[in-house]
Amino acid sequence: MLTIDDYMSRAKDRNGLSSDRQLSAALGISGPTTNFWKSRRTWPSDEVMVRLARLAGEDEQIALLHLSSWRTTGQAATMYLDLARKISAMVVTLFLLFSILPASPAHAVNLSGNSGISVYYGK
Repeated sequence: MLTIDDYMSRAKDRNGLSSDRQLSAALGISGPTTNFWKSRRTWPSDEVMVRLARLAGEDEQIALLHLSSWRTTGQAATMYLDLARKISAMVVTLFLLFSILPASPAHAVNLSGNSGISVYYGK
């Protein structure tokens, strides 16, 4: 699981930002706010977390699940993390599945019963 520090670090690296102040400016927030995140005193708003995820090159929806897990305690926090892991695993599985499927109509299926007409439902 990514931490707030990971998101901030990746956002700075991807955008050539050398300081937390520059990151804050890129996010449209006040300078010291990022220090509060690092010390876990406050967390980003949902909207700012989406902007941070974009700057970091991370999935925005997964980032919102991470944010929810940071804000929440107990079993609910674990559930948010489990949900983020499951979604990430499904995305990877779908990507791999579609990358290995053949692109040709070799798997065309004749649904009409007429041997002269085939309907292809593949890629």
